[in-house]
Amino acid sequence: MRNPSPVSFVVQTASDQEERLAIAIGERPAGQATVRYAEATATIRARVDLGRLPLPAEQLDRFHYEFSSELIAYVLDRGAMAQESDGAITYDLGAQVYSRRLPSHREVGLGYPNSW
Repeated sequence: MRNPSPVSFVVQTASDQEERLAIAIGERPAGQATVRYAEATATIRARVDLGRLPLPAEQLDRFHYEFSSELIAYVLDRGAMAQESDGAITYDLGAQVYSRRLPSHREVGLGYPNSW
């Protein structure tokens, strides 16, 4: 049995074309994301506050890969329209802020293989 993810997303507002999500890491509020759905794509913008987590900057790439995989999986689970995604995640580490592009579904091993 797989351990549950420490990352969770809670819908704050939703319409046919947009969702605003609260992000929690380990049950602590950690930021928010906006997901805009249009045709066969989803555009994601997220800001995550990691200032309270003991995460050295050199571990950010690994964290980003794992976090963005969870976020993309969430979007894919919302429906067939979210077959691809684009966007960025901004990480606030307290003294420094980093922005990372959202990886493709293929890069994180998610999505529909026949659409690659």
